[in-house]
Amino acid sequence: MRRRPPVRISKFLCVAWILVFAEIGNAAPTSCPVVVDTSKCELVVGETRVVVAASDTGSGSFVIDAWEIGGVRQLAPGFSGLAFRDFSTSSQLPVSAQLEVATVDVEASTISIGFRELVSGQPGPFSLSVDFHVSHDGDTSALARTITVRNDGTTSVVSRVYDVMDLDLGGTAMDESAFVIPNGPTIYQSDGATLAETNIDSGPAADGYEIALCPPCDLSNLLGDATFDLLNITSVAGPGDFQSALSWNQKLAPAESFNVTLETSIVPEPEAGVCALSAVLMLLSCKRASSRTASAHSAPSHRKRPEVRAGTESPRRGSASHGGHRG
Repeated sequence: MRRRPPVRISKFLCVAWILVFAEIGNAAPTSCPVVVDTSKCELVVGETRVVVAASDTGSGSFVIDAWEIGGVRQLAPGFSGLAFRDFSTSSQLPVSAQLEVATVDVEASTISIGFRELVSGQPGPFSLSVDFHVSHDGDTSALARTITVRNDGTTSVVSRVYDVMDLDLGGTAMDESAFVIPNGPTIYQSDGATLAETNIDSGPAADGYEIALCPPCDLSNLLGDATFDLLNITSVAGPGDFQSALSWNQKLAPAESFNVTLETSIVPEPEAGVCALSAVLMLLSCKRASSRTASAHSAPSHRKRPEVRAGTESPRRGSASHGGHRG
């Protein structure tokens, strides 16, 4: 005859199952609180806090409202975001955007936001969505943005997507340098103690890029209703309050979509990371040297194995790809 488990054990199992199912429920994406016409989503991962704001006003823009690493804000207030323009509609027709979805998934460390284009108040052919994935590992904080533009219309359409940034590394507006490596392109910015790097992880290379100083803050106008070609400027003299931007032009057939993923990573103390890596490699070399010495003394008749040198892979540095309005 099978013995029944004690009452205490049964109660414990019931409570455990309740907690498991509660945790599963919390892992599902949840809608972000809506304030007036703006939906703000907040996500905290390790020492990184990211707040994304999406508004129905304007022609469709996402703004990273805050990016804090260890309590230090890395972005100018309200100046880092994405915008898209539809060049297929008549200039007489007013184009705006309707916010359709804004969710945060704590389990996946992702904020998802989606817009539907409106032309004269009616749904247009374009939908635009962005998934912001937040990660934090040691001193490095990364923010990946997967941008998707889809043509749900019946004719081919032409559009442009802008990614605009104004990083205030270390919480100060003035940084030492910013430059672009055109092959990619890759954008770097540094304040001496903090390094940011923006890369295109997947998708096509940008059609345009530009580095600028604020003031005059021209690039921030791209997050409003402005439209202009980027000038492929790779650097400007610093120190200064730097802005940068990337852009992509696409012609999409019906049901066709455009995808690109960018990652901006920030390393508050890159020198410390390099020193730590050098120390680890030196320690490994010492251990291997002492091990070879010990084995040589214990077994002198054996043939000496060929020396295997430790790899010197350089650490990943930060990346940054955002922008926003300056007061």
